[in-house]
Amino acid sequence: MLKVNGTPGLYIVFEGIGGSGKDAQVALLAARVQREMPGTKFIVTREPGGTEDGQRIRKRLLSDETLTSEDEVKLFIEDRVLNQERVVLPALREGSIVIQNRSFVSNMAYQGHGKGLGIERVLEANLAVVSKVPPDVIVFLDVGWEVGKGRFGKAENDKFDQETVNFWKRVETGYLQSVHRVVEVFPTEVLTIEDKTGELNILDTHRKIWQGLELHMDLLWRIREGLVTHSFLIEGVGRPHRERV
Repeated sequence: MLKVNGTPGLYIVFEGIGGSGKDAQVALLAARVQREMPGTKFIVTREPGGTEDGQRIRKRLLSDETLTSEDEVKLFIEDRVLNQERVVLPALREGSIVIQNRSFVSNMAYQGHGKGLGIERVLEANLAVVSKVPPDVIVFLDVGWEVGKGRFGKAENDKFDQETVNFWKRVETGYLQSVHRVVEVFPTEVLTIEDKTGELNILDTHRKIWQGLELHMDLLWRIREGLVTHSFLIEGVGRPHRERV
């Protein structure tokens, strides 16, 4: 497949239900890139809240219970535009690795399926923005909703954490449907780390993620060294890859 977003950088997005361990895995990946790939530029960002203006949007999204589902999608997209224009695209254009916590896939799962707007409707609302810079890889931490909910209270404990069991069941199903839909629309690779019972420890999860990203890291190095251009064809990108416990 062609390099997904047409830049010399590498765009990695972490996705998964609340409590799936995204924060920890983002931090571990960033630390390993710094340790094992000296000279490689990288940034860590998130949606919502990857910019100063985005922080204000994030605060409202996570606390304002008067927002409708449609309002939430609009605010997420507003934040997404800011993050892409001010953080993601500039970094990718200079050949950096972008490691991002959450993306439009969360909107598909939460607002689309969890709150009933419809996955296709939310995807369509995001297409104009996401098409400008789709992720190269989505690392999907496929953790069961019960495992994730059991970890709530250790992070922000926002309004979404207070939702009903039925909502979280819908979000879990929504993620499975959404990641499969994404690869039908974009040549993005989905690297799935499945751990429905929460038995996989943090370091083992990281090891599986690093193994799944090695091909992409190698390509980034080759681009940086001038051995290939960023339009290099790389076999396997765009096809879902799954790791199981």
